[in-house]
Amino acid sequence: MKKAQWLSARDALRQAIKPGSRIFFSIAAAQPQTLLQALAEDFEYYRDVEVINSYIMADHPLAKPGMGSSFHCVSIQNSPSLRKDWEEGRIDFLPMRHSDIPLVFSPQGPLPIDVALIQVSPPDQNGRFSLGASTSLAYPLARGAKTIVAEVNDQAPRT
Repeated sequence: MKKAQWLSARDALRQAIKPGSRIFFSIAAAQPQTLLQALAEDFEYYRDVEVINSYIMADHPLAKPGMGSSFHCVSIQNSPSLRKDWEEGRIDFLPMRHSDIPLVFSPQGPLPIDVALIQVSPPDQNGRFSLGASTSLAYPLARGAKTIVAEVNDQAPRT
């Protein structure tokens, strides 16, 4: 295991994500907003990155017009906020049972995750982080990812 580093969002993402990487980002209250915004602002740096997400309640930050050569977005649970992106071909839909997601994207599965983008609470006195309020997919997918980029949010609850 590599030693953790404290970096800016842009630097951490550029170190972690290479052309052809498959990345996953947490959803709902655990969506790493700063990391996703940094990716969107720096989209010209990236090529052929597959972005996996689950149910999103807002616009997809990486499925905007013009980002197609940078990001290939795949949702495993569709939502009304993704409808326009899907209809316009900027996001694909890969339906699967929620219980199958950790296996499919595990290191032994057919679509292993290279980089997990997660949000965590600040570390406690022992240096341990908490995934906060939304852990159902974040924990197993981050655990199996080759690299984890964690956004520390001082508003994230410790669970």
